[in-house]
Amino acid sequence: MDLISVVIPVYNAGEYLSVCLDHILCQTYKNIEILLIDDGSTDVSPKICDKYATEDSRIRVFHKANEGVCVARNIGIKNAKGEWIIFCDADDYWMDKTCLAQLVEAGNKYDVDIVRGDYRPVDAEGNELWQVRDKRKTYAYKFLTPLEFLAEVIRNEFFLWLNLFRRKCIIDNDITFVPGRIFLEDMEFFMHLLDKIHSAIYIPLFFYAYRKSGNSVSFKFMEKKLEDAFGVSKKFMLYAPTVGEPLLRQEYYKRGCVVYYETMRTMGIETPYFLHREELCRDLDLFPIYKCAWRIWMYFSPLSYLQPQYACVWFRYWYKARYACFCFKCFVVSAFKRIVAR
Repeated sequence: MDLISVVIPVYNAGEYLSVCLDHILCQTYKNIEILLIDDGSTDVSPKICDKYATEDSRIRVFHKANEGVCVARNIGIKNAKGEWIIFCDADDYWMDKTCLAQLVEAGNKYDVDIVRGDYRPVDAEGNELWQVRDKRKTYAYKFLTPLEFLAEVIRNEFFLWLNLFRRKCIIDNDITFVPGRIFLEDMEFFMHLLDKIHSAIYIPLFFYAYRKSGNSVSFKFMEKKLEDAFGVSKKFMLYAPTVGEPLLRQEYYKRGCVVYYETMRTMGIETPYFLHREELCRDLDLFPIYKCAWRIWMYFSPLSYLQPQYACVWFRYWYKARYACFCFKCFVVSAFKRIVAR
């Protein structure tokens, strides 16, 4: 049986860590090692890590000063011994006891470098928030090229923890996470990895419970998030020319533009960002990225001609107009129903 390394960065996750570990330890696939990277936690997390390590020899704990999730994951990769690596966040958990067995079986059967499953969004208590549409079903259990995997399976969900990776691909190509990143770090990881693998597969296994928490970095307003998002956009555009496969290269350019415009949309819609748009555009030095996006998208969208500070304004009023149209539509439908009811 192949050894699977489970890498879990831990930072002040005392409330959920035991649930996470219990769901991993009850897996039917037993040939695993769990690497807990305590990233300078100040709550009970270090004690929980040590407790579980004393009870199960498959668990190794690494205590370190706080340097962020990227450095923690890099330590996990460096110390992993398995043929396969999978990541998990300490506040999430696996819902299926057989998920590791199914993932590694698919990886070996199809001889691929990445096996991806799927997730369910849950709240703090573990209640499912909404049903995730099985929009990737068409590509299930098919041998996928890196381009097909990126365009049709990942799409815009670069969730690291849904994937079982062949460790050799990561180690041989010296692929690591960029220290200091707090946002979209998994997207940049995939950017370097997909250019190096030969194949991947998707299985419609909804095994991962993803907690949607307001305390998550993804839900907080901070300038660092914008800096990371625009930084990843720029990285995609700069890395694209080095990609050998023409269609994959084109997809990389596209991803860089999408991240740029989606981040501009966030700056336009979210008031804390919008109020400081001028200084943010200046501090983040967005003009070089804007020029790259303009050259790539100038034939596809008139929006590409708008400089960053004006693109924010366009997105804000576009969003308000769209919301007004939605409210008007609801009013008309409601009035029509009342008239019919009479």
